[in-house]
Amino acid sequence: QAEEEVKAARQRGEQVIAAAEREAEKIIEDAKQRAQKEAEKIIINAQSEIERQRQEAISQVQSIATEIAISLAMKVLKDVVDEKAKREYLMKIIREYEK
Repeated sequence: QAEEEVKAARQRGEQVIAAAEREAEKIIEDAKQRAQKEAEKIIINAQSEIERQRQEAISQVQSIATEIAISLAMKVLKDVVDEKAKREYLMKIIREYEK
């Protein structure tokens, strides 16, 4: 009878160990999945930030180019007396650089 009790206790111990190992594997797998999702989220956020900064840089370059074009046009047009012609020419330049 003592042997049977020892054997039963050993089996229960093995079952507990097996269950603990399965639970540990599940915890590890869950942690891996959470880490993967978090990594994907970080990458998506980084890509969005890169695109936002790229668009901002493009906008700044376009703005600077427009300012330079207007400045150059003003120098060219400074001797032109016709204000309407000046305005039309400047608007044409602005439309060109806004494309």
